[in-house]
Amino acid sequence: TGLVTPSQLTTLISSSLRPSSYLATSPAAARRVADACAELEATAPPPLWPRDLRRLDGSWRLIYSSALAGPQPPSPLDGLPAPPAALLAAVESAPFAPLGGGVQQNVDVFKRRIVNVVELSPWPTGALGGLLSSAPGPLGQASKQLQAARVVLELDHSFS
Repeated sequence: TGLVTPSQLTTLISSSLRPSSYLATSPAAARRVADACAELEATAPPPLWPRDLRRLDGSWRLIYSSALAGPQPPSPLDGLPAPPAALLAAVESAPFAPLGGGVQQNVDVFKRRIVNVVELSPWPTGALGGLLSSAPGPLGQASKQLQAARVVLELDHSFS
């Protein structure tokens, strides 16, 4: 195989994740992304400090996290089946699961500041949220109102 480019890695990540999710479509997909990341890191030139630090300045949206993508079995176990779609959907719609596209990092090199921002849903979404929203009475009414609720957490870091 040839060297992995950043563009190829982005394409691989997009095709390896469930829509609007950080969960991988299968353990084998998570392994392919992890392997491509390792290859890209191993072949990248070392950064030149402090010059290259300025390249980090800006807002960065998380598109992949090995911690959120799911387990990455050793290569001999890559043939394991993907978890059932219903289980993945339940994990994705659980309260306080990160929403796809809702994790970013804002880096301000000159102010020596990094702010991590995570957007969460405080209430079940998906099938469970729909079921609760269809409940009669006050529970159903409250559930309907909470479906669009979001919690945004920010962790502000200063560095020297």
